Amino acid sequence: MIEIVSSHDLDSFKSPSHKPCFTPYAFILQYDVKVLPSNKSEAVVIMSVGADAVLNLWTLEPGQNPSVHAIKDQHDGPIYTCAFDSRGLLLATGSSDTTIRLYDAETGTPVSLLGTMGVEITSPELGHSSTVACVEFFKSQPHMILSAGWDSSFKIWDTRLNQGCVMTTENAHSEIVSCCTSLGDYWAVTGSSDSTVKVWDIR
Repeated sequence: MIEIVSSHDLDSFKSPSHKPCFTPYAFILQYDVKVLPSNKSEAVVIMSVGADAVLNLWTLEPGQNPSVHAIKDQHDGPIYTCAFDSRGLLLATGSSDTTIRLYDAETGTPVSLLGTMGVEITSPELGHSSTVACVEFFKSQPHMILSAGWDSSFKIWDTRLNQGCVMTTENAHSEIVSCCTSLGDYWAVTGSSDSTVKVWDIR
């Protein structure tokens, strides 16, 4: 379930009774959720992904019923992570099928596949060999994507290139790499179930 409740920061969504104004339901276990930039000043667009391998784009506007655009059949397993670029042009999802999908942010149309879904043995430079746990766009270089996975690696991708990742670090941690983020243009931060956080110089 995704729920927007009344708060001091969401005055335009408050109801007179101070009950939730919007309660769009997702009856499947959800693994990640992001609030997207919107060109409508009073609209809220929420991206959610989960165990059903569906990317849901929820549009919430005051005084209107919530709507959802469900993007299906792009992954062969649960989607664990989602992201959007700072330009508002691309969305990304990462899945247990070892791949990352890119979508047009305005239409939801799939535009690219990163990784080698269906290949049992994957070369590290071609993609992850296990679940993609986290994806994130670099903020100042939105054509670049950072990903982390259960294969204990993190990778960097250039969405302008029709090829594998442009950088891979295998055995970045002793266990799965569960989260990652960029720090400026030249640093990456990863977190793992091995109880460590590491900062990487990716130059």
